[in-house]
Amino acid sequence: MSTPSKPIAPLDKITLRIQAVPRDGASGLQPAETDVTFICGIGSSGLIPFEHKLIEKTVGETVTMPVEPGADEFLFGHLYCMLHQAIGITPPFDLHLSIVAVTTPEGREVVKAMAQMTGGCGGGCSCGCGC
Repeated sequence: MSTPSKPIAPLDKITLRIQAVPRDGASGLQPAETDVTFICGIGSSGLIPFEHKLIEKTVGETVTMPVEPGADEFLFGHLYCMLHQAIGITPPFDLHLSIVAVTTPEGREVVKAMAQMTGGCGGGCSCGCGC
């Protein structure tokens, strides 16, 4: 008998398989696919809109969200630099997310993730974030 998977909650470590598919009119752009791992809800303003869409989802579930020009920084909040680097395309695109893993992080992982947030994306990413 299998155990039901843990639903996503704040402070969970989440791994997502992300596919960003450019919309019509974004000529020349290819879909981008990658896996990203982050700790949910550690931003200074609490849950960001992107994380709100993931709360209560479980491993194997999928979420699709449109990302419009100018809305990506608001949608992704403190995860903007990481996600922009991971997918490497600019809006408009549709983001297809598949929940790969939901675990409880160790305390040191939470502290490390919070420390990395203050450092931005390390500069030189050309994402325009000013980090």
